[in-house]
Amino acid sequence: MHAFKTTLMPALSVSILLMVTSCTAPPPCLELTAREASIRNIAARKVLPTFPPEAANASASGVAVAQVRLDENGTLTSVEVLQAPHPSIAQATIAAIKQWEFKFPKNEAAPECFNSKLTFYFVVEDGKAFVRDPKRFQKV
Repeated sequence: MHAFKTTLMPALSVSILLMVTSCTAPPPCLELTAREASIRNIAARKVLPTFPPEAANASASGVAVAQVRLDENGTLTSVEVLQAPHPSIAQATIAAIKQWEFKFPKNEAAPECFNSKLTFYFVVEDGKAFVRDPKRFQKV
């Protein structure tokens, strides 16, 4: 019986070591806060929210601000509206941001995730409702 333990134990310890090694999660990404300009610059696709008719009919105008998180692959993992002048504007902002696509070089040595804010202006002028980016991000 003693010989049985000797031959079984090395095999058991190797398989446990392999299981632990193969189940190890990848290192977490380094959480960074990025300026809005930086996030907008790495966006390969940007979609402006549409002005919801119910918000326009209510003459709801103002600023919508969303908090976004991008993982180490540039994938949008979360979006939360922090401020919006009307509930339908919050929904429109989320729907638009979910269509954005981001491209940035991967840092293999230390994966990086980014948290940032995106801002949109919902404007009603002369009976017309429209959405625009903050002036500093508008193309001239």
